[in-house]
Parts: sequence; C-alpha cells; structure tokens
Amino acid sequence: MNYVISDIHGCYKEFKTLLKNIGFSSADTLFVLGDMVDRGPDPIGVLRLMASYPNIYPLAGNHEFIMMSILQKLMQEISEDNIESTLTEEFLHKYNLWIEDGGATTINGFKKLPKEEQEFLLDYLNDLSVYERITVNNQNYILVHSLPDNLQNGNDLNYQIEEIIFGRPDFTASWNQEDIYIIGHTPTFKIPGAESGKIYRRNNLIDIDCGCVTGHALCAYCIDTGETFYEPFFV
Repeated sequence: MNYVISDIHGCYKEFKTLLKNIGFSSADTLFVLGDMVDRGPDPIGVLRLMASYPNIYPLAGNHEFIMMSILQKLMQEISEDNIESTLTEEFLHKYNLWIEDGGATTINGFKKLPKEEQEFLLDYLNDLSVYERITVNNQNYILVHSLPDNLQNGNDLNYQIEEIIFGRPDFTASWNQEDIYIIGHTPTFKIPGAESGKIYRRNNLIDIDCGCVTGHALCAYCIDTGETFYEPFFV
C-alpha cells in the first residue's frame, strides 16, 4: 500500500503509533509531506525513526527548509576571522524567528547528538525532494507540502521552492484538474467548511494536515483505498 502523512512536527509517539496502526511493513511505501520537525516534543526522534526505514520517503516542508539554512551555517567552523560574516544580523534575526516558531525543540535535540549523527541527519534532509509524482490505480497524484498561492495550471510546478512550500492554495477553487494533489501545511481546522481534526477534500485537492501538534490528530491517508487512519484514534 501507498500511504501519505504530513506535518508530524515532532509528535514522535503519535507517529510511531500511527505506523503500528496501519500495519506499516516493508511491502508498503510512505511519503511524508514535510514539516517533520519543530514545535512538538521530539523532532529528532521523528527523523531518526524515518531514516531507519528505506521505504519512507520524506519531502521538504518549510520547517525543514528553514532548519537546514540555519543548522548548515551553525555547523561551520566559526573563528574570529569569519564570525562577523557568518553570524550576521540578518542570520541572527532568522534564527530567532525559527526559535519562536518552534525550532527550539529541534535544535535542543540536535545539539545532544554525536557529530557523526548530526552530519548524517543533515545529509538525510539535504536529499529531500520538493514534490513527487506517482500513479496508483491508473490515477496520477502529486505529493507536495503545499502549493503556490497563484497556482493556475494543473500540473505546472515550475516555481521557486519557497513559493511552493510556503504557499497557501485557494481552497475555494474548483480543483477539477486531472491529477490529484495531496498536501499538508495548512491545518484543516483553519479551512472554512472543513471538519476539525479530519482530512479535507475538495474534488482533486486533499489536505491531510490534521493539526496533531495543536492537539488535533495525525493522519495517514492510504492512496490505494482512500482509507484514513488517525492518531488519536478516537478523532
């Protein structure tokens, strides 16, 4: 089976339980649509668990994008000669914004890792795709963290990465294109008309960010069957 999960945001226990509930095995494939890190209690645990599965494929979210831009710079050897050019006012402002947006749990966990594992996780995240196209049961799907604000043509994702992963699509549009988009990024409780804690579908647009880190649920969507699995299970 082919599954998608999005916006785990450090909710390690819920993620691990959800994998167990769907009976995830070596015969399955899971795409995680970004925002694995920040905000929740154990983002590093989430990354380590994902990296232990060869059949889990992570995609880039805006939180990984910010995390990588900061940690790669902090991992540089900082000396008296380069400190001013490395720790600029602009960089420190960006760092503080990241911390305020949940980055503290990520960097605190990252600092506890041996340097070899730090480098391994940075390499792991450096290989993230922005989006994936797959075909299941003769239906084409585009899996991506989010979509540009001004997306016009169904299959056209020739945008800058920031425009894609930071964008907010128009959920009121018709979404009648041939391909089905599965996204995260916007918690469904923020979408007018959506059921809080459940996935949102409008024709060929599916949002599976059910807001786990804000007290709602983590969702796994089975592309093959259309089944949804939630943790907590009672949602």
